[in-house]
Amino acid sequence: MLVHHTLPGMAARNAAKAVSQVGLVFAISGHDRAASWLTIGSVVAGLGARGNGEMFVLALNVDKGDTSRLFTVAAIEGIWLS
Repeated sequence: MLVHHTLPGMAARNAAKAVSQVGLVFAISGHDRAASWLTIGSVVAGLGARGNGEMFVLALNVDKGDTSRLFTVAAIEGIWLS
């Protein structure tokens, strides 16, 4: 089971909420959905512009058979605090 903390404003958008050795928990349309590492098709790391600087960002492709979604997770997001 993935343990996670709900972050303020998270239900209003699709986002990664928690990470563990088992996989990730995503908020999708206001519902929590677990994705095992087997469903993560690719992970791409890069730098994104933020103000006058740059920020580390991950792009995750989650492929669950007939559904595929792309999520971005910035270094400042609360997922890294859990």
